[in-house]
Amino acid sequence: MVLAKLIVITIFLGILASLGSAMFYLVRDDGKSGRTLKALTWRIGLSVVLFLSLFVAYAFGLIQPHGISPAG
Repeated sequence: MVLAKLIVITIFLGILASLGSAMFYLVRDDGKSGRTLKALTWRIGLSVVLFLSLFVAYAFGLIQPHGISPAG
């Protein structure tokens, strides 16, 4: 359970880092280099990996869905 959460958090941080680097390259290079495209491609790939890993973790019973209940 803890390992699954750690993997999800790590992938999510990778997605945020890739998005940040894409923004940096877009501003710095005015979008004229391929580095922005490469960073956004990594972001899409990591997002797909995260999505699929959540499905696999659910299928193997590593994570369980829960509803949002109001406090009280």
